[in-house]
Amino acid sequence: DYQKIRPREDRAEWAGDRTPFKVSFYHQGMHFDTPVKINEVTATTVEEIKYDSNRFDFGDLKFDPKSTEKLGYAGFRVTYPINKDDKQDEVMTMLGASYFRVIGKGQVYGLSARGMAIDTALPSGEEFPRFTEFWIEKPGADDNHLVIFALLDSPRATGAYKLTLRPGTNTLVDVQLRMFLRDKVTKL
Repeated sequence: DYQKIRPREDRAEWAGDRTPFKVSFYHQGMHFDTPVKINEVTATTVEEIKYDSNRFDFGDLKFDPKSTEKLGYAGFRVTYPINKDDKQDEVMTMLGASYFRVIGKGQVYGLSARGMAIDTALPSGEEFPRFTEFWIEKPGADDNHLVIFALLDSPRATGAYKLTLRPGTNTLVDVQLRMFLRDKVTKL
């Protein structure tokens, strides 16, 4: 049932604006049951993009719309006309813990990247830091990059990220971050 829930492209953030980037959202559900806060940053404001069930096509699912009113988004995806000037293609997705994926022109998704991994493959067990909040700068009509700020948090670490997405033949994500450890970490 979760896979029936699709973002409506006509309800993507900036769908009616002159910018090559659009942002649509992932619904909470299945393995993605923890909401993230997503904010839009403009030259003069910072505003939370609140959950809106009208941004989704629920297919033939039967449910009480009031039951979703207090939900948030599980993550988001960025589209950009990377292959054809008149078609929005998904170029980045941010969904689950600190995972993210990007693709270049003519490519399909492969492995995911992580914002951080703590004690991976150690007997003590891995800690999964997660992005808990995002701030996405609204791009201009001629911008060929998108700036995303993110807060990462876990019991032993917290960090502030700036990700600059540059779609192209080889899509690049320039990452700047400041990490603060709260406790001992064996493997970062």
